[in-house]
Amino acid sequence: MTTFRLHVVFSCSANPLTLALLVQDAGEAALNKLDTALTEFQGLIDAKDKQTVPIKQRECLDYVGQVREQCSMSHSLVTEAIDKSLGHKS
Repeated sequence: MTTFRLHVVFSCSANPLTLALLVQDAGEAALNKLDTALTEFQGLIDAKDKQTVPIKQRECLDYVGQVREQCSMSHSLVTEAIDKSLGHKS
């Protein structure tokens, strides 16, 4: 879903650095969710809740994927902004 929204914004030729900051905010939100999910995950492990552990594990891995995606997008956008400021063609 995030990727789709960013493609729409890209088509509007917005400033890549501004987009990178928005992506960074989304990444920070995903990190916060991951932190909470990992705390809950540890509680489930401690409680030996074998049925819920895999569900929470999947949730944690989904947040890790979101963080990786946001980092990758942010890196690409910052690189694009630097290239534009240096006058490089994309």
